[in-house]
Amino acid sequence: MGVDLLPGDPATARLGPGSTPEQAEQARERLGLEQPLGQRYLEWAGGLLHGDLGTSAGGAPVTELLAGRLGNTAVVAGLTVLFLVPGSLALGVALGRRAGGRVDGAGSAALLLTVAVPEFVVASVLALVVAGQLGWLPAASLVPAGEHPLAHPEVLVLPVLSLLVVSLAYA
Repeated sequence: MGVDLLPGDPATARLGPGSTPEQAEQARERLGLEQPLGQRYLEWAGGLLHGDLGTSAGGAPVTELLAGRLGNTAVVAGLTVLFLVPGSLALGVALGRRAGGRVDGAGSAALLLTVAVPEFVVASVLALVVAGQLGWLPAASLVPAGEHPLAHPEVLVLPVLSLLVVSLAYA
């Protein structure tokens, strides 16, 4: 829907500058761009209510694309929670035992800083330091196609660590 607000035509943009007017018209029909914006939106919203998220630019159903990555997301979230619960308890006890002291002040300031900094900045800094400068881990967390993420634990460390750093401030 947002493509209608941009200059140009989505069909010709997808086909490229060398497309013929006939090819562009066929692409508009295939993409349903000849229908009014309101009608296209209502059809999309109706499909969304039934679990149909539409089709990607590459032609694959968006639901399938998301489903294929949902397992990896669940593994990262599960590992984060697995470490977050004992980590936050230990941190809370450590800061609580020294309430009002330097450790409590420094810990509270560090936690406040992680809340104030956007998550993507925390993840970027961790990737630059741990992967880029120190070279301990891969900077990109890519799991080979068809393999389970737990088969490559080294690619899970940075995403889980990034989520832990950000989440500890809230726990």
